[in-house]
Amino acid sequence: MSLPHPPTPWRAIPLLLCLPFILCTLYTPPKYPRLTSSDIAQFAVEEIRLISRNITDPSWLFMKNDSLHRQDVNLVHFYTDLTQQFTRLGVPQELPQYVRDFSYSARIMSMFDMTVEVYFEEFLHKLKRTDSRLWRNVWLEYCHSVLYDKNSGTLTSVPHIFDNINDVLLQNNNFYLDVIKELENSICGTEMSPQQLIYNLYSSLQVTQVKAYVMMQFAWTLLHLYGKGNFTTETETLQVQFKQRLLNQVDTVKSAMAKADTVVYRCDPRIHVEGQTYTQLTQLLQGFLINEVDMNQKQSCTDSCGAYKLVNRQYGCFDNQYCARQKRCDGTIQNCRFYDADMTLCPSSGNASATRRYEWIEYENGVTLGKKSHCRTFQDKVDPWWRFWYHCSYCMCLCDARYSSSSHRYWSLRPVQSDLNRTRVIVGIRFIKLNKVIHIQIRQATLLPKLLINSTSAEWVPVARMDVMDTKRTVEGLDYHKMTYEKRALDLDDVILPAKYLVTGVQFRMLGSHLNLEVQGTPFNYETGLLEKGHKHKQSIDNTDVSENPRTLLDLENLDVSTASPSPSTPNPIRNSFILFTHSSLEDDVAQTTLPFIDIQPVSTTPLSPLSGVGVYHKGTPGYGGFVAPRLFTFDPTQYVVESEVRLEQQK
Repeated sequence: MSLPHPPTPWRAIPLLLCLPFILCTLYTPPKYPRLTSSDIAQFAVEEIRLISRNITDPSWLFMKNDSLHRQDVNLVHFYTDLTQQFTRLGVPQELPQYVRDFSYSARIMSMFDMTVEVYFEEFLHKLKRTDSRLWRNVWLEYCHSVLYDKNSGTLTSVPHIFDNINDVLLQNNNFYLDVIKELENSICGTEMSPQQLIYNLYSSLQVTQVKAYVMMQFAWTLLHLYGKGNFTTETETLQVQFKQRLLNQVDTVKSAMAKADTVVYRCDPRIHVEGQTYTQLTQLLQGFLINEVDMNQKQSCTDSCGAYKLVNRQYGCFDNQYCARQKRCDGTIQNCRFYDADMTLCPSSGNASATRRYEWIEYENGVTLGKKSHCRTFQDKVDPWWRFWYHCSYCMCLCDARYSSSSHRYWSLRPVQSDLNRTRVIVGIRFIKLNKVIHIQIRQATLLPKLLINSTSAEWVPVARMDVMDTKRTVEGLDYHKMTYEKRALDLDDVILPAKYLVTGVQFRMLGSHLNLEVQGTPFNYETGLLEKGHKHKQSIDNTDVSENPRTLLDLENLDVSTASPSPSTPNPIRNSFILFTHSSLEDDVAQTTLPFIDIQPVSTTPLSPLSGVGVYHKGTPGYGGFVAPRLFTFDPTQYVVESEVRLEQQK
C-alpha cells in the first residue's frame, strides 16, 4: 500500500505514523487458489484488530486533520485490499430457490442476507471512487446509513441485521435443523445432502456476518477519523462480540451437522421420459403365450400347463398355429399356468424397437390380462385344439430370452476412476445404457485445498462403448455381467469409505450370483488438496445369503409398471437388502415389462462437493415396480469446522 505523496524529510513523522497501515498488509491469508468462509472470518478479524489498535494511538489526532496526509484515503485503500479477499471465495453460492420455497426459516434468513448484500455492493462501489475531495460527505452519509436506521421503527441498519442473524441462529432450538425439518419430504430437490445444506448455510451466513462486521468497523473507524466521536469502545466491543458469536455459532452448526444425513439423491422428474430420465432392461422375464405342443420334443399334449416349470427352449411351431404369428422365445420358458381355452389378444406393434409382445389378452371366461383399451394393431383370435382325446392348451409362461439379440440385460463390470494425476475426484454419478449395457458414468473435478472443488474443471467422463457380441475383446464375467433368471440379483448398498478418504473410483463386481457395488477411495491432504495416490483403498459390503448377517429380499412381485404410478417415488428404507429383477404384473401388464426401471438422472451436488461414499438403492410407491438409482454421500467436514473453531480461539 503506497502513500498519496512521496516521503520527504519534513514528512518523516507522518510516514512513521502511517507505518501501522503498511504493516497491516504484511498479514496475508493462506496462499490458496480459493478461501473458505472460515479463512475470510479469521483474516478479517486479524486485519481489523491490527488497524483498530493503531487508530487509538494519540498521534492520530495529529494525523487525521492533516490535509496533506488524508488518512481516510489510506483507510479506503486498506479496506479495498481487505474486501478483495472475498473474491477468492469464488462465485457466491446463492441459496437455491427450492430451499426458500419450502423452508420458512431459510427464507427469513435469506432476507437478512440479501439486505446485507445490498449494503455491501454499495460499499464496494464507493471504495472504487477516486474523487477523494468529495469523500467526506459521501462517506459520512454512507456510514450513517450503515450504522443507524433509515426509518424510525424499521430495523434496516447493519447492526440490527447483524444482531438478528445471531439471535435466529442461537435463540431457536436449532435454526439449521428447523430448515432440514421443513424440507424433510423434499430434500431430494435441493441437490445437496442435509449436512451439506447445513454447512453451506453456515458458510453463507459466516460470509454475510463478516461483510456486516467489515462495514461496521469501517464506519466506526472513519467517523473516528472525521472527528465525529471516539468510537474506540464500539470497535473493541464489536471485535470481541464478533469472535464470540462465531464461536457460539460453530457449536450450533456442529450439533446440527452431527445429526444430519450426508445422502444426496434425485427426486422423480415431473415427467418420466425413457432414454432421458430412465431406462429399462428388456425381455429378461416376459409374459409369453405358447401352446403345450411346442414345449416338448414329442409335440404331445398330455400334460397340463402347470407341469412346465422349466423348459430349456421352444421346440417348434406346430402346424404354423399362433406361434407363427409371434416372435419365438430365444431362451428358457418357465412358470407356466392356464387361464382359459379361448382368447382374444391385442399384439403390440411389430416395430423393431418394440419390446412388448402383447398389449392385453382377454379370455372367454372374462379374465383380462393387461389394461384393455382400443387396440392400435388388430385383435387376434387364438383358440386351442383337440388331438384325439387330448386338449392342446395355450399356456401363459415366462420367457427368459437370454439368447435374443434384442434383449437388454448387460451390466458393465469395468472399473471407472477419476484422473488422480490431475487431482480429480468423483463429484457425480449416473447410470447410462449404451449398446444394451448399463454403465456407471462418473463426473470428475479438481480437488482444491480445504475440500473445495474447482467447478470449472467438472466433466462427465465419456463411457467406452462395449460390444458384448465381440468375444475377442469382451469376456462375460470379466468385462460384463449378463443377467438371467438364475443371476438377476442386485445388492442394494451404501458403501461409505473410512475417514479422510474421498471417492475416486467405482464399479460393479460379481459377489456370487449378485451384482455388487465396490467403491475406491484415496486419502487426501486437507490443507493442500493433494491426493495420496499410492494409498488407494477399495470398500464393499460382502454380505451374502450365508453370511452372519444375510440380506433381505425386497419383494417386487406382481407390480405395475414403474412410470404408471400417480405419486412420486420414495426411497426404500430397508438396509442390507437386494432385489431380483423380475416381470411386471400379469394382471396389470401381461408381464411384459422388466422391473424395476433404472433411473438415469445425473446425481451430483450444487455446489460440487467431494464424496465419502456411493450407494445403489430402490425407490418406488406401493403397487408399482419403482426404480433402481445411484445416490451419493458427501464428505463430512465436521472435524474441520472444529479446527476452524480452534483457530478462532487462538486469536483471542
